[in-house]
Amino acid sequence: DHQFTKSKTVAQKGWHNFACGVSDVHYCATFAGQRKCRIEVYFGSGNWERNKERYDHLQERREDIEADLGVELVWERLEHRKASRISVVRDGSITDADETLEELREWMVKYLLKFREVFTPHLQKLAQ
Repeated sequence: DHQFTKSKTVAQKGWHNFACGVSDVHYCATFAGQRKCRIEVYFGSGNWERNKERYDHLQERREDIEADLGVELVWERLEHRKASRISVVRDGSITDADETLEELREWMVKYLLKFREVFTPHLQKLAQ
């Protein structure tokens, strides 16, 4: 409905990636450990330096990004890994009851759309 993907099925895993128009960067809806789910911008290039540069570029704009999203984000540079991520997190598990999963799905769609609206212009500048 929101033209994020043309996929008709979901793989049997706890996350789904969505293209953002920048190579090796994507939006992700994920069920993480400790009963958490999150929407994130994930910097997943095999190049540690590129990921950290892109992350740092956005972190310099943290105040504006969080104001535009209307929510405080979790900023994880992940020094010990090649990847980095910026996310919004809430309680929830893929094993929750159907009613709760529907609520989580609505929350995820809401923040995926907000991430696309707010982050995409910043990410496009990175690609230039």
